[in-house]
Amino acid sequence: MAMPTKINEWCKFGATCKRRETCRYLHPNYEYDNMLNYFSSEPDYNSAQWPIGSYDNSQFEYESQQACLKLLPCFPPIVHHDNFDPNGQQFYFYDIGSQYCQQPGVLSISSKPWEKPYTNRKDNIPEITKQHQSLLIEQQRLLEDMDDDDDMKLQTEGNLQELKDQFEIFQQTIFNLSTINPLTLEDANYHLNRLKREIERFKARLPIYARRQQLIDTIKSNRVIILKADTGSGKSSQLIQYLADAGFADYGQIVCTQPRRLAARELASRVAKEFGCQVGEELIVMSATLDDKLLSKYYKDACLIEVPGRAFPIKDIYAMEDAENHVDEAVNKVLEIHTSGIPGDILVFLTGQDEINQAIDKVKSKIDSSESVLVLPLHGKLNEDEMQAVFMTKNSKKQRKIIFSTNVAETSITIDGIQHVIDSGMVKEVMWDTRRRIRVLKIGYTTQSSIKQRRGRAGRTSAGTCYHLYTYDTYQSLEVCSRAEILCIQPSIAVLKLKHLDIVEDITKFDWLESPSNNSLQETVKSLTWLGAINSKTGKLTGLGRRMAKLGLEPMFSVMILTGQKLNCLSHVLALVGMLSVVQNIWWRGENDQSKHTSDEIRASFARDTGIGGDFIVLLRIFLEWHASGERRDRRKAWCLKHMIRWKSMTMANSLVRELVYQIDPKFQVHLTELNDELIKQIVHCICAGFFQNLAISNGPIRAGYQLATGTTDTVAHIHRSSVITFAQQPPKFILYHEIININETNYLTVMCPVELDWLDKSWLDSLPRSPSQCAFDNYTFVNLGPALLLALVGRKCKKIPQLEEQLHVLFEVDRAQSKLTIWGHPDKLSNAQQCLHQILNRERDKLRNELQDFQIIGSTRILLGAGAEPRLALVEDEYIKIFLKNLPKNITEEQIQQKCELYGQGKLKEICIFIRTIFLNNLIKLVI
Repeated sequence: MAMPTKINEWCKFGATCKRRETCRYLHPNYEYDNMLNYFSSEPDYNSAQWPIGSYDNSQFEYESQQACLKLLPCFPPIVHHDNFDPNGQQFYFYDIGSQYCQQPGVLSISSKPWEKPYTNRKDNIPEITKQHQSLLIEQQRLLEDMDDDDDMKLQTEGNLQELKDQFEIFQQTIFNLSTINPLTLEDANYHLNRLKREIERFKARLPIYARRQQLIDTIKSNRVIILKADTGSGKSSQLIQYLADAGFADYGQIVCTQPRRLAARELASRVAKEFGCQVGEELIVMSATLDDKLLSKYYKDACLIEVPGRAFPIKDIYAMEDAENHVDEAVNKVLEIHTSGIPGDILVFLTGQDEINQAIDKVKSKIDSSESVLVLPLHGKLNEDEMQAVFMTKNSKKQRKIIFSTNVAETSITIDGIQHVIDSGMVKEVMWDTRRRIRVLKIGYTTQSSIKQRRGRAGRTSAGTCYHLYTYDTYQSLEVCSRAEILCIQPSIAVLKLKHLDIVEDITKFDWLESPSNNSLQETVKSLTWLGAINSKTGKLTGLGRRMAKLGLEPMFSVMILTGQKLNCLSHVLALVGMLSVVQNIWWRGENDQSKHTSDEIRASFARDTGIGGDFIVLLRIFLEWHASGERRDRRKAWCLKHMIRWKSMTMANSLVRELVYQIDPKFQVHLTELNDELIKQIVHCICAGFFQNLAISNGPIRAGYQLATGTTDTVAHIHRSSVITFAQQPPKFILYHEIININETNYLTVMCPVELDWLDKSWLDSLPRSPSQCAFDNYTFVNLGPALLLALVGRKCKKIPQLEEQLHVLFEVDRAQSKLTIWGHPDKLSNAQQCLHQILNRERDKLRNELQDFQIIGSTRILLGAGAEPRLALVEDEYIKIFLKNLPKNITEEQIQQKCELYGQGKLKEICIFIRTIFLNNLIKLVI
């Protein structure tokens, strides 16, 4: 019988149409119509008839495994049964077990009571199905209208096939969902969410949707799958959801890794939204040293679970008194353990690299046999090979490892064989000084929680002993836990994030776990306002502030980057930001004096032509040369070794550059050209835009340091020895610095850039309590003084300078090689000091003109020479006498000495010659009478 001509319209009878295949109107297959009717209408509980079919028990009588395999996937696990009680609302049905995927041929049939499922199944499946089929018809018509040689025909055929495949996948998935009758409300909600997700996936029409079943089947039968899919196909956001729906997460987890933090966050948010859950819906806080009381108080409904560590016993031995020199005491304890013959490796906790190197040198000098011990350092500045040496197996069982480490060995790592831990109890940590607004690097006692971590290193793999170089009373007096990091830094990133989330208007009222001081928060808001991130009137983030918050960097870095984007020097600014993020760990100086000297020479070589940009440009030049050394890892590593630069730090800087590029614009290509004057000026402009609040004003000579423009007190900071400013003949008057760090009670500026005031924000300069131009020191230089006159003015070893500086209120800088003297001071003080010093110099010149020098001629006969080697007096034996005067008062004059001598001469003295400067000791005077 001939099939009737089809009409491109949908049949209005739908699933109730009696003609089925012979109908002239459009129909999906009959079973799918039944399914649509099922999902678009209320179930009829009184008839016990289900639209997907009614099967009798004979359909489940299988005589062979093959029949089971063939029929089970085709039938729903729910079948009609006559045991229906309309009054009691009890409907019994057979449940076919879904284990056939794991155990082919095994069929489980059981009888369970029916619970009335959720009744709201009125979704828009028919509507989106019609929309999809309309697309199919449209693509079919477009294909029919095309010529055979049309280039678009092949693409259209592909689009049509993809739509058909998507439609088939959707049909099958909805059909499978329709066969599930949930037993509880929880199950009902779960399946309703699955249904909604499927509808949204079908509407999205992502290319990967058509390959869904193929992917799942392939993954089931293979351990490794390589999926190559174009951007936008849905591979990242959809595949993990397909796997979760297919049951892959029932007995484990599905982990999707992403190369960037931003990509991971955005993907997690999208999947959570599509999957109907929240990112971070459950929070698990894990740590060995956390303050559980503080966290339990903050998270009021938090559940605390404590898991004990290994059961190996650890013996604690405390000192009778606190160590005066913890490095020497640690070395002595190492030698004591080693000479006693007690087996086991030794781990010693010290504060830093310098202490570790000092201790290693002392141990090696006391233990002769290198075969019996292996002495190793462990700290964050080691290269990869040096770090791996700590964890490598010893050459022999008789060899003992002695490891001197910083607090990096406290957590996360296990060093096999450690049975002895020597704890100095000290730590070097960075704190934020709110009053001075600087980072302070201090050495002090650690916390009780850190000490517990340290002693635990002795009990990781066997029983051990912990030797404490302090008393038990000292331990009891220590803080229980470390201070929160938010209290040790300026909370600018946190404030930006909170402002961006618009959680609270007043940042001081936010519910912090541990709140920074109000002063610190207010200073942070003020700083962000000057940077243009916060509107000074509304307190809200500006457009610039929102872009800064998304970058998640220190605000000064963010402003630098965004300014570089405007000035078309983004690649170089990103490289500079990457280097600034690792600036504390760039140079490798070695362990001996020779390697340190070599490192300093290499560092000086990078300081060439740094008249503008200072340390910032030096860092950028290092990155450019490293980047230009080649793409291959071994070449870049060889370059680092040659230039004594840490490979790990350079790779970290490069990783940050790539991550920032992805955040700003994934399509942006980093192009690092050679530096020229114009490019350097643009980069310095970016530095000024970000760091203008870090202005320091010179106090004159390098030794006098710099005063901070924003300091509430007269804070003075000195140039760190790693800065190229130390090579300058004269320190710049104004500089911008990266940060200040306090080491051993001395403030140091790190990474500096010389600037002029007109390069900086004028409104910010006007807001300062003191004008930088008025605070700056001027200088005046006295030249051509000559060694004798310079010595007369400043004294031997410059001992006269402190008194002169105190009297004249200026600072002195002596250049003996060029016989010149430079004085520094405020303009009003400088002119007065200049006049006074001219008077002193004139007086000293007169003394030098009249001063005599004696020379031996023959025997005891001597001659006195004056200025210009003019003979002044001949001294014959027995006609003169020498007198040496010691311990004279500092303020005594030559006239007073001469008067004293004349009192005892009774008029017999012919001439008195005083030689003050010919004697090595300042308080010793020789007289010839």
